[in-house]
Amino acid sequence: MNMQRRTIRIFSLLLMMALAVIILGACSTSKLIPERKYLLDKVEIRSDDKQFNPHQFEALIRQRANSRWFSLFKIPMVTYAFAGKDSTRWINRTLKRIGEEPVIYDTVQAQRSADDLLMAMKNMGYMQSSVTIDTRVKGKKLTAIYTLHPRKPFYVKSIGYDIADSTIATIITPQYLAQGNVKEGKQFSANDLDDERKRITATLLDQGYYHFNKDFITYSADSTAGSKGVDLVMHINLYRANNNDSPHQHPRYRIGRVTYTSTNADGALPLRQSVLDNNSRMETGHLFSATDLQRTYNNFGRLGAVRYSNVQLREVDSLTLDCDVQLNTNKPNSISFQPEGTNTAGDLGAAATLTYQNRNIFRGSELFSLELRAAFDHRPGGLPKPRLRGIWREGEPAVSQVHGTLPLAQLHTQQQRTVGTVSCLQLAEPPRIPPPSLYHSLAVQMERASSPLSLPLRPHRSQLCLHAVDITHV
Repeated sequence: MNMQRRTIRIFSLLLMMALAVIILGACSTSKLIPERKYLLDKVEIRSDDKQFNPHQFEALIRQRANSRWFSLFKIPMVTYAFAGKDSTRWINRTLKRIGEEPVIYDTVQAQRSADDLLMAMKNMGYMQSSVTIDTRVKGKKLTAIYTLHPRKPFYVKSIGYDIADSTIATIITPQYLAQGNVKEGKQFSANDLDDERKRITATLLDQGYYHFNKDFITYSADSTAGSKGVDLVMHINLYRANNNDSPHQHPRYRIGRVTYTSTNADGALPLRQSVLDNNSRMETGHLFSATDLQRTYNNFGRLGAVRYSNVQLREVDSLTLDCDVQLNTNKPNSISFQPEGTNTAGDLGAAATLTYQNRNIFRGSELFSLELRAAFDHRPGGLPKPRLRGIWREGEPAVSQVHGTLPLAQLHTQQQRTVGTVSCLQLAEPPRIPPPSLYHSLAVQMERASSPLSLPLRPHRSQLCLHAVDITHV
């Protein structure tokens, strides 16, 4: 009881000391806040629509309050407040480094956060949304409250397509466009529009359009006053190399010559030609494909003989791309040595492993590994004598009970001997798989049985208990 009261007193004392430190730190923190400025104590984000989740936009808030421990105490800020103004003292520098500077409320950052919140809601289809900022001041502390007013979202009323390139129009068909996320009747979302641009761009990059990017795809949206429906048109514009170039159809490239070079110091490429061709997806005469280019990088990256790879594409003309696969290879041979200590049932020893590896033994990035291991265990010489509670001699009657510890080797090699009425026989050596001959060399004969019974030893048992039996080693 006294021990429990003492523990409660110690805990109460520590709690009071912690509160005193926090109060002193709070007083010190107030000195760091300039005049007519406020400490940002808390940031809240709300919505006047219960079905709209405002917390999904918390990452857009530019200013956040100082962190709290256990959601209660601003220990990092208090630590910073204890630091003095003399930066030449190491204690002040340490406290400022591990602490957290007080966050002063900034109206400019707050307005930028409101603009980001408004843009995010409009991208989700809430075109008539708005954001208001409210502040609640208490002393030198301020709470910023962002209230979102999403209103009703807009939806896609109709969607049309304007594809100026006739060749691309045969690839981006209405059936293909119907598989996208932009559909009539769905809530208007700028994120869905951007995802559709990425999907179309990835398709055209696999069809030979080496210079195509998503900036060639634009949208125009129109909505009637008083209506939430949006008439949407997607445009795939013609190709222009620069602002001075006239619009024309997008160039479609095929792969020309494919070469392999080494970036090693000696310039040697220690890989067979068949291995290079099998791992490269860039084939002469095929349309350029960004997916095949990435697969080429992945295939060479999986080869143990290759350190890194680089594929350079060079325009020969407006329809052909030459491909140069540059490879840097690892050193094929490596040797490692690993020593270690061992402990086998109390027998200390040492072991060492020598490993040789060749990552390119047949010039096909094959891995050849050779491992040599040697181990040594120190074991005391001779066989320990059995420790028996009863004393018996060969040729004399056995005592009523014998408890002892016999080594497995001694049990296996000793001459013919009979021990009567052994209640427990424990093997001194660790459990090991005994030789097959031992299974037949140990015979157990029950007291009231006429025929012997063979008893094999189990390798995972270090103790063998026998009750009212005679052990005869033949």
